Amino acid sequence: MAGDLYRCQFDRECMPGQECRTDAGFPALVARDGDGWQVTLTPGTAAIAFAWLSAGDGMLHLVSAQTDPMATAATLLSIAPDGTAMVSTHGNFHIPGAVTHLGTCISEDN
Repeated sequence: MAGDLYRCQFDRECMPGQECRTDAGFPALVARDGDGWQVTLTPGTAAIAFAWLSAGDGMLHLVSAQTDPMATAATLLSIAPDGTAMVSTHGNFHIPGAVTHLGTCISEDN
């Protein structure tokens, strides 16, 4: 993936042991920022810094420990060459847990 800007729509929210929800969707803007990346989850909110992880399979993998400091959370965002996108956040949300959002990201560079 060579893009520097992606517009994403996450339309499914999945948590372990539960049915995935389709009523918790949100947009995201993913933009390269020098050596790192900035992810804005909804218009008008502050961007979250992500770092790039090396991958040789054409997927873009980004990681951040700044998505939910109260939960000491870590987040992995992956975008496949076909636009399939997953963002998974692991943290202590009163109990240790994880939530994964599934959606699509379109490169704005094409």
